[in-house]
Amino acid sequence: MSDVEGAIAQARDAATAAGVAVRPLTLEECGTAAALLAGLWGVPPVGLPVLVALHHTGHYVAGAFVGADLVGVCVGIVSPGDVGLHSHVTGVLPELAGHGVGAAIKLHQRAWCLERGIETIRWTFDPLVAGNAWFNFGRLGVTLERYVVDFYGETRGGTRPELGRDRVLVAWDLTRARGPVAVSGEELPLLLAADADGRPQVRTAPPDVPEAAIAVPRHIERIREEDPELRLAWRVALRETLTAALADGWRVTGFSRDGRYLLARDS
Repeated sequence: MSDVEGAIAQARDAATAAGVAVRPLTLEECGTAAALLAGLWGVPPVGLPVLVALHHTGHYVAGAFVGADLVGVCVGIVSPGDVGLHSHVTGVLPELAGHGVGAAIKLHQRAWCLERGIETIRWTFDPLVAGNAWFNFGRLGVTLERYVVDFYGETRGGTRPELGRDRVLVAWDLTRARGPVAVSGEELPLLLAADADGRPQVRTAPPDVPEAAIAVPRHIERIREEDPELRLAWRVALRETLTAALADGWRVTGFSRDGRYLLARDS
């Protein structure tokens, strides 16, 4: 079985396990897709005219369906300079979160890319969201390329207002897909952790240690709603700690299920 055939089979199996069908959208379905994304984000991450233009020019515009109902959307832009794909947005209806729909979509995207000779997908995500970090590092095996402060600028509208829109840019090597990796950072010294009141506490790693970790809240979405000031404190602390660590030669090697970025530094 070729790599492409294997990727197609893996995507098909993931979709079956999640109870969905994942496929490219038709032009007529773009309106439903744009409405679904607008409902999830409040401020549409991609409007209908742009979605139609991307569909028309052969970029990745796909959806997950339960029967005839669209339940998830993913949009990617082919980047000719490095023959890669920038995955702009992936959204799944909240009631299907945790059912494997996101994994099914990403594996379909991987197969779509490999069929076209594309071997790398890049995207950004909020490094404060532990669930996304685990999915990206633990499930897919991405590599962190850089931390970007206020990647999308500031926003005050929509149903999901942000206090700092920092993102990390990650790359997914499609030639080495892997399954979930069970890792724990419990034994590692922490560069950032929560104190007894749940507030971020920046720490200094012992000298000459080759590995360390950065802990983030398990449910930053809840903090966003209940205590915006605390969320901002975590945003600033993670921004300062992670950017300093990367500048000092640390690299992210994974993310644990208990909410820790795992770091290593070459001796």
